[in-house]
Amino acid sequence: MKSEVLIIFPPQWVPVSPYSALPLLRARLQRDGIPTKLLDLNCMAYNALLTEEYLKGLRLPVEFTPSDPRYPFRWLLTFRDELARRLENAKTIMRTASSFFDGKQYLYAENTLRYALFLISLVFWPQRVDVDSLDLGVPSSDLFSTAQMERSFGSFVFEDVMEQILAVESLGKFDIVGFSVHTKFQLFYSLRLIKRYFRHETPRAHVTLGGTFLSSLQRYY
Repeated sequence: MKSEVLIIFPPQWVPVSPYSALPLLRARLQRDGIPTKLLDLNCMAYNALLTEEYLKGLRLPVEFTPSDPRYPFRWLLTFRDELARRLENAKTIMRTASSFFDGKQYLYAENTLRYALFLISLVFWPQRVDVDSLDLGVPSSDLFSTAQMERSFGSFVFEDVMEQILAVESLGKFDIVGFSVHTKFQLFYSLRLIKRYFRHETPRAHVTLGGTFLSSLQRYY
């Protein structure tokens, strides 16, 4: 019986620039007769965040008090329903070649997605998530500390939707689980996912991490 392989691409990476190496790796493994599943958790998580249901379900206050650091952005609260209504159209524009390369339509879609992500950030404040950036509100020197690793799963942006995505996956059937890591945030989420899921649900699996970020660390260690 051949081993089954799961390849995971965790957040955060620019969702409009998919990482193409992993589909090629999966195709090669499949060609060699090795059952392989690829989970682009980055794109899947962005897609789950940027839905009308998720945006309307955000637990936001009716108003921010002047002492709240989010107070300058209170105007966004009044646009929640309008942003939620526009999301599917904005994602369609990004996914369609003719509209993606149309400057006016692209700008409309990009602004819609950015404002929606900023609204989501207000729930996870001081964390900030955008189309092409992420700030977890933690100094880089403290990001991988025991205190941060021990925080409950769901404390950081993306984790609530990743939990929903992984809830329908049969993780226990995989013999090899690989994480592709190219940013410090991808390493952070990989470690959090391993602790939350793969230490218990796949106890027999070999879990490995690779990618350009880890390779770049060789010069320091």
